[in-house]
Amino acid sequence: MLKKFVVVVICLGLIVFSGAFVMAEQIDAVELQSDATRMSYIYSASSALSISSNGNADIDVRVRGYSDITTQIKITARLQQKYLGRWVTIETFSDTTYGYIANLDETTNVSDSASYRVKATVTAYSGSSSETQTVYSSVVWH
Repeated sequence: MLKKFVVVVICLGLIVFSGAFVMAEQIDAVELQSDATRMSYIYSASSALSISSNGNADIDVRVRGYSDITTQIKITARLQQKYLGRWVTIETFSDTTYGYIANLDETTNVSDSASYRVKATVTAYSGSSSETQTVYSSVVWH
């Protein structure tokens, strides 16, 4: 009986400790991924789309750079419709802001029953250097 108890305790110990090592490796992978995606001139960027029942599509793109580094931000937002399995741009909006915070807010109308999204390409500058990031809104059905 004592032998079985010792074997069970050893097996449970191995399971618990191996799980801790796997968990540590997963945490390290997440930390490495966040370090790899950190950008030099863009602190955050987001894109959102909402469509009302009457077809008014509100496009909202927000970009924040670094106050002491980012000097200019250019936003190009493409309203896209899914057509025959592909995303097709149906309207494009652009804005350039001198500074480290930029917002693009646009409203347009959509009429077809389809899936829509916003694909926003943001470019942040520091002097003559730049970096670009593309962000997508959630897909909205109308």
